[in-house]
Amino acid sequence: MARGIQKQDFAYEVELKDGNGVLGIAALMKVSLDTYNVGTSAAKINETQNVSAPRIPAHIKLNKNKNEYGIHPRHVVLELITNGTSSACFGTKLKRRLEVPILTLEQFQQLQEYDPLGGLVQPYTTMTINHSWDGTASAEYRIIQKVNEVKV
Repeated sequence: MARGIQKQDFAYEVELKDGNGVLGIAALMKVSLDTYNVGTSAAKINETQNVSAPRIPAHIKLNKNKNEYGIHPRHVVLELITNGTSSACFGTKLKRRLEVPILTLEQFQQLQEYDPLGGLVQPYTTMTINHSWDGTASAEYRIIQKVNEVKV
């Protein structure tokens, strides 16, 4: 992502399985994300509407070190879709792959991994990611992998 992006803290739903194996929301913690990557459309990261879960005033972050203790948030691995719009000048070099945390459990369950043999129209398999400091330039990415939350 570009230098000078506007980061903001957003509520992340920490998951918990009950005795019957049903997945629910245990608490809300904070995650820092680019403000222009969060929105209400299916191609943006959705904010939580949960007000009943307890809020824990602590941050979690997406880290590639899988041996680090703590909560590794659920996230998607994205791959740049190379087409005419993504080759435009964004003021920064686009990354081929990104990892982006998904704030809500509901959106994570709705998102699907892109199937290269499934054809061009596959709902909930792409995300729009900001690549500018002011939110005017973005690129389309395909979801190539969904990674569940892990507590170490």
